[in-house]
Amino acid sequence: MTARISEMTGLLSKEHIIAPADYNRWRVPVASVAIHLCIGSVYAWSIYNPPLTRIHGVV
Repeated sequence: MTARISEMTGLLSKEHIIAPADYNRWRVPVASVAIHLCIGSVYAWSIYNPPLTRIHGVV
């Protein structure tokens, strides 16, 4: 158990949590927007599908 704890503290060391100087930080917001668009499209489909099915009779 103590070996695992020491491994975990190694993962949380300053060298592991600070990004290198050449890291492109714009990847994070672009990826998060892409993920939210995917999730939002499924949510929007689930919201708009029942009324459209009632009105037009198709899925």
